[in-house]
Amino acid sequence: MMKLLITTRAIVLGALVLSAARLAAQPAPTTAPTARATRTATARFIGPGVSRALARHRTAQLRDVRYALALNLLARDTASGEVKISVRSVQRDDIIVDFRGYAIDGLVVNGRTIAITPAVWNGAHLIIDRAFVAAGVNQITITFRSPIAAAGASIIRARDATDSRDYLYTLLVPSDANLLFPCFDQPDLKARVRFSATTMPSWRVLANGALEQVDTTTAGVVHHFAATAPMSTYLIAFAAGPWEVITRNVAIREGATPASVSMWVRASRAKEAEADSLIAMNARALRWLGDWFGVPYAFGKYDFLLAPAFPFGGMEHPGAVFYNE
Repeated sequence: MMKLLITTRAIVLGALVLSAARLAAQPAPTTAPTARATRTATARFIGPGVSRALARHRTAQLRDVRYALALNLLARDTASGEVKISVRSVQRDDIIVDFRGYAIDGLVVNGRTIAITPAVWNGAHLIIDRAFVAAGVNQITITFRSPIAAAGASIIRARDATDSRDYLYTLLVPSDANLLFPCFDQPDLKARVRFSATTMPSWRVLANGALEQVDTTTAGVVHHFAATAPMSTYLIAFAAGPWEVITRNVAIREGATPASVSMWVRASRAKEAEADSLIAMNARALRWLGDWFGVPYAFGKYDFLLAPAFPFGGMEHPGAVFYNE
């Protein structure tokens, strides 16, 4: 029987990047002015992707970013969601948000509803006119839809040929967070992220933050996660599905009290995975790197996923490392 193996090198590289990373609000609609046509000063920022000019502009303009991201994963091919963005603008100026998903269904900025027109969302960027923006903290609520697919989407759907079960996981590196949800998709605009996901009752969900609460509703089961430390958008990650979860108590920092570390694997291959060895190897790598660099692992909980058909050897998301199974 084939064994599921992760090389020590992959574990060490993932842990290394995680250690290095440490160094380095829906209101009721109101009458509001129609968003004006994009001004020349803003137009130069809104081509495909995130240009250097746009990135530098937002770095100078925006501070203290927070995302409250809620996704509904009950449909097979489409995720519907809402993101509440809290962001401080140093001056009253247009705010440009990146999004390449299927649709934007609603936009409310500081309690004022904005109609979605081509001048507001061009399929790549959402332009919030300065008439709606405050110099200071702004609350932006956006409802949207994003793709789920076997390839070419930020939410990957992997179907297990053995038992015909579907498994979901994200792959946002290097620049696909804005395919998942509206955000400021540049690495230096780090944000605290609070995540929740609605799934069918038999599914489990893994995310960067620790699981805080699970609620059963008429629509499904809602998994609520703790807010993360500030991190770049491409490091946001989750996985959802009928995963098997194996947990052991190990120390991930030298001298620390052992804490739970979980390995997530699809059900059909759980017996093949050498869980004790893999968990111990991950914990040992984190301890060694923390001691070597003098910077202990800083992201609270640590879990890892063995992802089917993962296109890389691994991806070092804080709190939720993904390895190719």
